[in-house]
Parts: sequence; structure tokens; C-alpha cells
Amino acid sequence: VDEEEENEPEVTSELIAAALAEYKGERTSFLIKNKGRNVEEDSVILIEDNAYKGFGFLNKEIQIETYQELENHIEIMSHSDFSMSVICLFLSKNTAGEVIYLT
Repeated sequence: VDEEEENEPEVTSELIAAALAEYKGERTSFLIKNKGRNVEEDSVILIEDNAYKGFGFLNKEIQIETYQELENHIEIMSHSDFSMSVICLFLSKNTAGEVIYLT
């Protein structure tokens, strides 16, 4: 075992939840909006109650007014520690994306 690997902290659900809580304060549900597959759409990642819920693509001309309308555009995925660690890494390094808190 490499000495550097031995000293790295283990990524756990608790650490990920703590990182998310620290990043976004008290809020637990939000969207991460970024570039889409083309100029006419945005990509979105849905985090609900500190858990990865899914992703989707939204046409920039469509106005989403309710949570149910949003969910119709989200492909539901399984939550995992790995997916949350990737999202936390993205949030810590990406300045182009927009975080939209859900009420």
C-alpha cells in the first residue's frame, strides 16, 4: 500500500453529506445547472434531501414552474457514495455551473 494512499481519508456517506451541508448551508435540495448537449439546452443534476436523485436536460425556452414539472425532465438514478463524491468534486472545482436551491 502506497503511504500517500494510506493517509487519504475514506470517502463515506457521512463525509459527503457533511461536505454538501457545509457547501450549501441549511438547504437540502437543489439543482446544479450547467451547459447542455447543445446551445439550446441546459444540463441539470437534482439533489434532493442531500441525496443524488437524477439528471436531465432542459430546453432553455421551457419555463419550469413546479417541482413536478421539473421531475418530468429528470431521469431518476440510484444514489451512491460514488455519485455524491463526483458531485462534491464538481461543486468544489466548477465555477461555470449554477446552483439553484429548491424550496
